Amino acid sequence: MADDTKKPMGRPEIILTEETLKLVKNFAKIGLRVNDIVLLLKDIQPICKKTLTSKYGDIIREGRAHSKTAILNTLYHMATSGNNTSATIFAAKTICGIGENMIDDLNIEHDLKEIESIGTKDPLQASKRYIQIMQGEK
Repeated sequence: MADDTKKPMGRPEIILTEETLKLVKNFAKIGLRVNDIVLLLKDIQPICKKTLTSKYGDIIREGRAHSKTAILNTLYHMATSGNNTSATIFAAKTICGIGENMIDDLNIEHDLKEIESIGTKDPLQASKRYIQIMQGEK
C-alpha cells in the first residue's frame, strides 16, 4: 500500500530563536551590514541574506533606529552643552540645515551693529549675549 502523505516541498522554514534575534538586533545597533550579520550567524543559526532581510528586516531596522537615536542624542547633548564647538557647528549644519553659503541671507549690517553694542571683547561672552539679543532677551 502506497503512503498517501505528501512530503513538504522545498526547504523547511527558518525561524530564528529569541537568542539569535537579540544578536541580529545588537549587530544592527552597532552598524553591521546584513552581509556581515549573515556571516556571523553561520555557525549559530545559518540564514541567507535574502531570508534575513525579508523575514527579519524589521528587527534590523529597529536596531539601526536605536543606534541612530543614541548617536543623535549624544550629538545633541554635546552640541548644546556649550563646551564642544565642533559638535555645535556639525549639528547646526547637518540637523538645522545651516550651510556655509547662508551668509547672503543674513542682515550683516544689523548683526554687526548688534555685536558692537554688546560692549565686550571676549568672543564667548559676545556670542552668548548676541544669542540672547536675537532671542529677544534684554
